[in-house]
Amino acid sequence: MAEDQQTCILEEVEKRADTAGDPETLNPESMKYLTSEFWNDLDASSKRLVLTQAIVTEALFVCAQRSSSQGDLLTGDKAEVRSE
Repeated sequence: MAEDQQTCILEEVEKRADTAGDPETLNPESMKYLTSEFWNDLDASSKRLVLTQAIVTEALFVCAQRSSSQGDLLTGDKAEVRSE
């Protein structure tokens, strides 16, 4: 993974983690794909794990979208466009 892509992911993760705050006080309605029923049934450790996964996943998608016009997220190679 290219250094600029690693930087993008780290910055996005930090920004989203800061916005989300403490998993114990998180309003599940503020996060995509989390329902109150699901969130409230989790223990503290599970909440941290689920929140971490959601934050990292969102950061990866944001950075992948940014780099898609610049090349492959992992290798930095330009994508080939096929025309038929």
